[in-house]
Amino acid sequence: MHIDAPNQTEAITETTPDIDLALGDAHFPSLHMALLQITRDESLFHEQYADTGLLRRTALDIITDLRDGKRTVNTELPDAEFVHTMMQHMAGGNVPEEYVPMMMQEMSLLEPEPWYEDIPAETRGKLKVAVIGAGMSGILTAIRLQEAGIPFVVFEKIERWVVPGLRTATQDAGSTFPIIFTVTLLRPTTAGHHIFP
Repeated sequence: MHIDAPNQTEAITETTPDIDLALGDAHFPSLHMALLQITRDESLFHEQYADTGLLRRTALDIITDLRDGKRTVNTELPDAEFVHTMMQHMAGGNVPEEYVPMMMQEMSLLEPEPWYEDIPAETRGKLKVAVIGAGMSGILTAIRLQEAGIPFVVFEKIERWVVPGLRTATQDAGSTFPIIFTVTLLRPTTAGHHIFP
């Protein structure tokens, strides 16, 4: 989703049984938030939708209605208050309001703030950053550093997670994603410590 075209979806052509089958594999908290965003139906915040069977049936109805032209996707961007309510509902408790702008940027609901603009490009180019770990946080850090034009090296100690320069895997059951920079493996010493290559 892009900020200029919120909630734009491609035509749904799957049969109702195929949609229902796919919903059986859904991550229900994420499905719940997606339904809230595309419908903006605040009744979906009701506690009864903690019942995954009801949520699945509701999702099936909404998706088939979209497919059949009986419903349209809400294309208005949600405001900060709605996003905050979604976050608290997803977390099952209080989420401080200061996290809302970050989440809205991640959802492409706000233009990202270039945090590095106050640092002259020449100064950024002279910095040297070591990112320790090629997990999700390490990779995101590297992406942000790359956007800012700050030189960096990502170090990872677990060889099975990394095909250097190509992809990295998270701890999550071998899931991989492409990366556009090199990940440097740390070399184990005979004492079991890891050192830079």
